[in-house]
Amino acid sequence: MVTRNNIQRPKFNLQKLGRVRKQALKSNSTSYKSVVSTNIQHVRRISKKKAQQKQKVIKHAMDSAIVKAGGVREATMKEAPVQKEEPIVVKAVPSGPGTTLGAPSADSLIPDIPGVPIDARSEGMLRERICRAIGINGSRFIGAQPVSFTRTTLQELKSEDYFVAEKSDGVRVLLYCVLNERGQQQVFLVDRKNKFSYVPQLRFPIAGNLQAYHNETIVDGELVTDQEPDGSQVVRYLAFDLLAYNGQNIIKKPLRSRLARLQQEFVTPYRELLKVAQPQFVREQPFKVGLKEVNLSYGIEKMFREVLPRLKHGSDGLIFTSAVAEYVPSTNVKMLKWKPPSENTIDFRLSLEFPTNQGVPDYNQKPQFVLHEWQGGQQYNRFGLMAVDDGLWEHWKSTSTPLQNRVVEVNYSPNDMTWRFFRFRDDKEHGNHSSVVRKVQESIRDGVERDELLQAQAEIRSAWKQRESYQQQQQQQQQQHQQQQHYQ
Repeated sequence: MVTRNNIQRPKFNLQKLGRVRKQALKSNSTSYKSVVSTNIQHVRRISKKKAQQKQKVIKHAMDSAIVKAGGVREATMKEAPVQKEEPIVVKAVPSGPGTTLGAPSADSLIPDIPGVPIDARSEGMLRERICRAIGINGSRFIGAQPVSFTRTTLQELKSEDYFVAEKSDGVRVLLYCVLNERGQQQVFLVDRKNKFSYVPQLRFPIAGNLQAYHNETIVDGELVTDQEPDGSQVVRYLAFDLLAYNGQNIIKKPLRSRLARLQQEFVTPYRELLKVAQPQFVREQPFKVGLKEVNLSYGIEKMFREVLPRLKHGSDGLIFTSAVAEYVPSTNVKMLKWKPPSENTIDFRLSLEFPTNQGVPDYNQKPQFVLHEWQGGQQYNRFGLMAVDDGLWEHWKSTSTPLQNRVVEVNYSPNDMTWRFFRFRDDKEHGNHSSVVRKVQESIRDGVERDELLQAQAEIRSAWKQRESYQQQQQQQQQQHQQQQHYQ
């Protein structure tokens, strides 16, 4: 069994490695020397980044959240002015094959998460607090996770009301609003790794009173980078669910109810605030906020014909979510992720295994790229190999790309029956759990192509209308019964 210890800590014989590097330099060839040394360079970059983040924390100490018993407090009793945050850095991430579903660009621009990191103690307490806000114990990431689409789940769309939305190529982020003991709102962004970032520029008022602000409100959504026609890039937060607002836990409510409240109680008041706010406040907003467009489940043709072609950001599929089910803060079987079978991907942790010469790793040779699937906790099992052609390997070496223990997203190539590199997933701490891996494999074997999905649209619509008619009849009968009781 592969564990975190023996994955993350490859053992190198430094003396022998030094001889290999000298030989490579003499031969004037590109070897793995740059990739091996990258491990040290990568650690140095991380240390430098952490030092910079620490300086930011000190600089923004008056704004940073420190959780105390009973609430979130600021580091001092004196309120500091909101300081202008550095602009969001947008980095290009190759999307690989299969991006024709969304924006016409071959590359998707993935925005960095804005904000100031907070100290570990405060973060730990906030993790527990956000869990308590929706009535669960622990301190884990509470975002719902979809399951892969198969022919079996296609029947689900015919038996229950679902909404459908595009699957954005962005960064999944929860937005968490709290009030500190002085009644001042503090807004945090929570990524998949359950890391909290404090964003001092953001303020979200409640409906009907722009002077009062949300407390214990949790929104689910994702950050995307839209490429505008004039060539500019705009970061947007696309909200698609509401878990709690003003201390009310609503995860048991149906999605159609949660979406209505998300619009009325969160997005609309924020837009009203921007209309009357000072220009400087508007300029300093780190992103624009909006609702992700959703359609009824039988609007599949509309999604392919109208919605996906006009997107300004990358998209790699569709998400079907039950309109009547509750929110599940873990794997949600009522949230279905559709992609063409050939475009389904899995996230694994990557490690490199080099050929040996008399028991010594030969770093001049091309290694095996080993994929490990997550078992939970810090345990991993070996899954298989990732096929990497010589051109990509040489590119990684020449650019000193860190590889060891990195999470990679791969897709399956049916032509040569191999797993191929799609992109790095630095936004994730772990790869997909082994249970998810099995479901994706099933989706690849028993997946639904686009044409099959379109053909099912008529049956999905017919079943929806039948349920709708039945519900209307039930409501009419109930009203008649109530009227009869009233006159008796």
